[in-house]
Amino acid sequence: MISNKSYVLMLTLLVLAFVPAILLRDFNLVNELNYLGIAQDALDRGAFFTFYQNGVPYADKPPTYLWLCMFGLYFFGPHYAMSFLLLVSVLSLVFLIAILDRAFGSDFRHQERLLLMLGSAAMLFADVCALLGRMDMIFAAVMLLAYLKLIKRYSLIKTQKRNDRLDGHGHSERRGKLAPVKYGNLAIPLCLFAGIFIKGPYALIMPVVGLILVLLYNHDLKRFFVVFRPYYLLIILLLCALWALGVYAEGGSAYLENLFITQSAERLAGHLGHPEPVYYFLQNYPLLTLPIGLSALYFMGWHLYRAVQNRRLSPEQRPMVLSLKQQASLFFFLAVLLVVTIPSSKLEIYLLPGVLPLFYYVVLSYRQFHALHRGIDLSFEQDYLMVPESAYQRAYRTNNRELSAKSVATATASATATAASAASTAVAAAAVSVGNTAKASAAATTSDAAEPSAQALSKTHGSVQFHLADEEESSPQSVLPEASAQTKEEPLAERLQEVAAAEENLPESVVQAEEEETNATEISQHWGLEIEDKGFMLAGLKSRGERVPLPWLLSLSLLLPLLAYVGLLVAYVVLYQRIPQLQDPMVAIAFSVLAFCSLGAIFFLVNRLFLFALAGAGIATLGLVFFAGLAMPFLNNYLGVGSMVKQISEAIDQGANPQVCAFNYRNTYALDVYDRRLELIADPASLDECLEQNFNVMFSRKAIRNAPDEAQRLQELGAESVGDNLLLLSHINQSSLSAPYAGSMPIPANLSKPLPKSALKGH
Repeated sequence: MISNKSYVLMLTLLVLAFVPAILLRDFNLVNELNYLGIAQDALDRGAFFTFYQNGVPYADKPPTYLWLCMFGLYFFGPHYAMSFLLLVSVLSLVFLIAILDRAFGSDFRHQERLLLMLGSAAMLFADVCALLGRMDMIFAAVMLLAYLKLIKRYSLIKTQKRNDRLDGHGHSERRGKLAPVKYGNLAIPLCLFAGIFIKGPYALIMPVVGLILVLLYNHDLKRFFVVFRPYYLLIILLLCALWALGVYAEGGSAYLENLFITQSAERLAGHLGHPEPVYYFLQNYPLLTLPIGLSALYFMGWHLYRAVQNRRLSPEQRPMVLSLKQQASLFFFLAVLLVVTIPSSKLEIYLLPGVLPLFYYVVLSYRQFHALHRGIDLSFEQDYLMVPESAYQRAYRTNNRELSAKSVATATASATATAASAASTAVAAAAVSVGNTAKASAAATTSDAAEPSAQALSKTHGSVQFHLADEEESSPQSVLPEASAQTKEEPLAERLQEVAAAEENLPESVVQAEEEETNATEISQHWGLEIEDKGFMLAGLKSRGERVPLPWLLSLSLLLPLLAYVGLLVAYVVLYQRIPQLQDPMVAIAFSVLAFCSLGAIFFLVNRLFLFALAGAGIATLGLVFFAGLAMPFLNNYLGVGSMVKQISEAIDQGANPQVCAFNYRNTYALDVYDRRLELIADPASLDECLEQNFNVMFSRKAIRNAPDEAQRLQELGAESVGDNLLLLSHINQSSLSAPYAGSMPIPANLSKPLPKSALKGH
């Protein structure tokens, strides 16, 4: 219960780090305001399946995210719709962290899992993407959920049990037929369709490619259609058909063909712009995977070396290099990298779904490295993914637990009977031999007869739990006959749990021998840095146990990104006067927090506390996000145009013209999301016409760069700088004009020549 509250509290703290940015960030014209403009048009038309961008059909994206935009605009209005969309994106990131922890973090102690949650927040690229008003974070969460369900289904199939039933005496009877694995039969196709409904066919391709890579590694490709049932595609096609029916009803066959055929084909072929070379993602890999990208490369090389070394061994003696969890995390990243590399269209955000799984590949590989260094056997995890039990599995384990307890009681009674029989034999011999000598012999016989059974039981229990004894010594058949008959064909992890369940019924001598053996070898099912369980969250931390020396390459792979974070503070001091975006106190605090927390992470790394170093990097990144969010009122002038539109709206309230000449802005048509009174003129023919008509003028940074003379002219006329843009407000009657507009605008010389109506409302 305490640990569950700690997880919820940790996830809540992760959300709180993003709250300032959620509340204060402005729209970006390139994508975010564009989506809201498309959604506003759909609301005006009452449409749900067909969308238009400035009068042109927009079939680039499925409707899910545009529905969210419509929901935000309808219920929260334009000023809070952005906060709603960012909250959905951040919650998707936190949900993604939670499901990855559930799938890959079950082997860690619960406070170590808290460290890993903090460490996963260190993925700077994922944090930045969570603060973008796009569908990519939602898409990554849904697609990874579908993939993890596929892997969980595969793990259940590998550990598949046979159907058992109890006879009248409480014993199980073997029926011979494997129990069908029903997990995910409906959830998997629904999650896959949800991903398609968010961003398109990549939601199906990436999980399937990841599953194929896992099956190929395990030489188990024949099970593909056992894991991915063919009727999954039928369910997905049926749902897509219902979607297509709604599209056809609203937009006709032309829109339907554009959405399902033209757009999907062009997207898969990479003909939608953003052309980049085939090595684009490899070139940007270190930046997109900060701070664990280099560590992942180290462990990839380490696993490759181990695989080459293992080829010298026979197939029977060859250990598994990658556990199922490592396979699932690594191969999904490789699947995403492969799928997004093939098309010519490439954007950095396309790699987002594989970033957080790569983090768990690193920590699981460190766990494996740590266990090998300390001599802990993790072989029982190679074919088993820790997953919640089904109802059948719980009943099966309950039955086995009862049988194991009965077996232990039988074994103890058998040992007692053997000792009594030996004592009787000794007494009979005493009647023939000399009395005192015979009594001593009988006592020795009794002790020798009783001791082997207890020793055998202790050795059996210890070997099953820790997997260290030889198979002949650890066979529980002679001591636990009934339990052995049932668990012989079960995976080793299941036997571990069943035998441990009978521990409380073991004789005192067995328990004492087991404790002595455990203390002598210092072996635990948990590994690595042990954390005392005190208090909520990470309060009361006290590390104990062996600190494994880290290879210098592994230390360097994490040290370099942390040093780069520290170097950002130095760069900030040097560039402060040159870059206007840096000239805000909150920006200085953000870089300072990033640098000093990174120094703390370096301290942990030097002390060989790898998990603490990752957690320190996470705190540094979250601190950067929090204080950069507080700087948004200053940074918005460089990110969006909301501040300029707000000033124009206030001027319109006081009688100014609603017409706006916007020079070199993308998606200008969507500016009326801020204020429906605006009449936008996108890239007018000349600045003179706008000035003659006394229109508002918005001059972008690109326009300033391309036409410096006209920018100088606007400044002479009284235009003010808003970020790196120029804004010249329409003239208002001086008697009704209040500060800050009073006296800032000269009266244009000519107001007689109107602009053509075709120039209004964009192109």
